Amino acid sequence: MLKDALARLSRHTVVYAAAGQLSRVASFVLLPFYTWHLDPADYGVNELLSQSIAVLGYLAGINMTAAMARHYFDSADPRHRRLVVSTTLWSVLVAALLLGGVLALFAAPLGALVSDRAGMPALVLMTLGILVLQLLREVYWRYLQTEERSKAFAIFAVSKTLVEVGLQLVLVGLLGRGLRGFFEAVLLGEALSVLALALTLAPRTGFGFSAPLFRQLAAYTLPLVPNGVLQFCLHQSNRYILDDLQGEAAVGLYSYACKLGQIPFFLILTPFLMVWYPFVFSIGDEARQKDMIARISAYFLALVAALSLAVSLLAPELARLLSSRPDFVGAWTAIPLVCLGYWLWGAFQMAQTGFYVRKRTGSLPWLTGAAVVVIVTANYLLIPRLGWLGAAWATVIAFALLVVLTARAARGVFPVDFAWGRMISPVLAGAAAFGAGVWVVPADLGLVGAVPAGTLAVKSALGSAWLAWMWFGWMTEEERTGVGDVAGKLRKRRAPG
Repeated sequence: MLKDALARLSRHTVVYAAAGQLSRVASFVLLPFYTWHLDPADYGVNELLSQSIAVLGYLAGINMTAAMARHYFDSADPRHRRLVVSTTLWSVLVAALLLGGVLALFAAPLGALVSDRAGMPALVLMTLGILVLQLLREVYWRYLQTEERSKAFAIFAVSKTLVEVGLQLVLVGLLGRGLRGFFEAVLLGEALSVLALALTLAPRTGFGFSAPLFRQLAAYTLPLVPNGVLQFCLHQSNRYILDDLQGEAAVGLYSYACKLGQIPFFLILTPFLMVWYPFVFSIGDEARQKDMIARISAYFLALVAALSLAVSLLAPELARLLSSRPDFVGAWTAIPLVCLGYWLWGAFQMAQTGFYVRKRTGSLPWLTGAAVVVIVTANYLLIPRLGWLGAAWATVIAFALLVVLTARAARGVFPVDFAWGRMISPVLAGAAAFGAGVWVVPADLGLVGAVPAGTLAVKSALGSAWLAWMWFGWMTEEERTGVGDVAGKLRKRRAPG
């Protein structure tokens, strides 16, 4: 049963990672292109406007897609399921148009809050247009995820990424439209994506609206609106505080570090969560739900720890390789902290699952709010002393607190016997390996010139030592046997004939 669940989750996660996160991979590959055409100040403005879409999305009800996924499984009746999706679509569309229309009236003052450069009102208007289109796309994408139609999701996601990247290369690279061209490319890409999704999926989901269903969806979603805004503050407040205390360039450097430090988040955590909640909701038996949550969480966090260690060990080399300007390279020191912070975020996602199963989302804003108070306080205390590195430390502190508070609160709602020692030990072993790497190998060897072969050998040895500890010290005999069985099946599939 566990093997079947892991196979099912792995299959869809791989597809989502390969397709849904292709845009992230493209953004990494194009970092030299972006850092050539955008200076750190441009990069900072882009980050502030792009992240503003997230908080506006929460206000417009993007979390109603989470309610849609939960209520979708309340009945197996196809008519009920179609009505859940179409009701969600209408609700999100109306809310997004109302919010975007009101904010469009204040485009000039809103733009001035971000930067005093020319052309900000137009960038704000394009940001609002992107907001509306992204919300509609998210409804259709969540429908595909809930249906576990990962192949269809892949087709739409890959097509969207290719179109957006092509538009960026033309508008920014060939036509030299700078930051404005970047936003124009995203806006056009979102519009074409929504059009394709609507033409393909609307006949399946219909256009119905149910007031009783809307009330149920809204009751589930309303606590998630302030929770979403608070989560935005949790993830992005450090950028605004950095902008206030040290300027746009500091935001650009910290954002560059986050782009690299969040590689495990985008390659593993985000695609896994696309299938995780629908998977848990589809399990009818409560005892099996709890068992699956507890056991799969340990494997999932171990996988995140593995990729986090690889990124952290290679942080200096990645920072140099993916930057076309030397002033971005020093941001590497924040990358390991960002990796640790988002490993903690993954642990929080596992701990909070029970609240969604029970439809008890009212506690989440209080938990997130406590972490926001901590991160804002820590930012104002640490940034004046440590600069943008202080923002990374503040994230680690706040996310660790959030995990502890959520795990304790969830016991009274949906108690799960998490093996916390087993979940935490891989990241502790990874921290020890990273610390040894920093002690043995001078960090500046990865920043200029060719990377010495000895440097890569030492880092490879440390990564191998961690894998050996995981195999012989962390995994049980039964788990090692299971891995061997899977490897044997894969070899048979690849054999000729």
